[in-house]
Amino acid sequence: MDDETIHMADWDFIENYLISDNFVKCISWLTTIPLIGKFFYRYVFEHFSLSYDVIVNFIGAHESAENMLKSVIESKKFVDFIIQESNK
Repeated sequence: MDDETIHMADWDFIENYLISDNFVKCISWLTTIPLIGKFFYRYVFEHFSLSYDVIVNFIGAHESAENMLKSVIESKKFVDFIIQESNK
C-alpha cells in the first residue's frame, strides 16, 4: 500500500471474493436440493449479509478517507489524483 507506482486494487479483491457470479449461482442452485438445501440457504443468507456489511463499510471508509485527504493535503492536484484513482 505504500508503493505509489502500484494502482489501488482493493475493490477487485472484494468483488472477486464476495460477489463471484459463478459461486453465487452454484450455491443458490444447491439450496434447491432437498435435505441439504437448508444448510446452503443459510450459507447464502450469511454470505449476502457479510457482503452487504463489507461493501457498505468499504464505501464509508473511502468517503471518510476522501474527506481526511481534503483536510490534510493542501495541493488540490494531488488530492484529485488520489480521489480519481480511488473512484476507478
